[in-house]
Amino acid sequence: MQFHFFQFLDWDLLKFFFYFLSFIGVFLTIRLRFPQLRFLFLAIKIFSGNMDYKGSRGRLVHSQAFFSGTASSLLPGAVIGSALALMIGGPGVLFWIWISSFFIMPLRFVSSTLAIRFRTKTDSGRYLSGPMYFIESALKARWLAVGFAAVGLLTVLVMGGVVPMLYVTHIANRVFEINGMTVPFLLSVILVFIVLGGVRRVGKVSAYLAPIGILLFF
Repeated sequence: MQFHFFQFLDWDLLKFFFYFLSFIGVFLTIRLRFPQLRFLFLAIKIFSGNMDYKGSRGRLVHSQAFFSGTASSLLPGAVIGSALALMIGGPGVLFWIWISSFFIMPLRFVSSTLAIRFRTKTDSGRYLSGPMYFIESALKARWLAVGFAAVGLLTVLVMGGVVPMLYVTHIANRVFEINGMTVPFLLSVILVFIVLGGVRRVGKVSAYLAPIGILLFF
């Protein structure tokens, strides 16, 4: 993957969002009394599976839900984002990645908490949640929720689909000399198989693969 792929980005606009998110992250860290430290051991218990209740009627146990959320941000955020930052800023940028990640953690914590607080139960018994739901319920701004959903869909398709696929294909080409559409085709087949299995299969696969990805990342 060549660097010119990212040349279309407005770096000044990205700087604004970075400073804005950093400010919100620092504010939430202080306001919530450093939840990334207070709930560290709770996260470790969830990570280890000690809080899983096998007889739960839910679709996912605690650890599967944890790893599903981690897997969704590990490749596009941690791996690709860090690689791009290193390519642009050099090794010294790692320190600021660690610092910014620490203070931005409460954003994910608050978002997940609000998603559970304002989730909607359908007639079939399924739950629907996410930022678009708590924006509509808490802020009473349906137009903002619809706008967020539209932008979020575009972001997921690009950063959650296209970019990771290009990144993995590039690595396979450079390391294993696999050319053409072989890697995208195989990944697509695997993804379809996982998705068709429903949220339970997604959780089970994430519970196996996410820890491996975390260990390889570090």
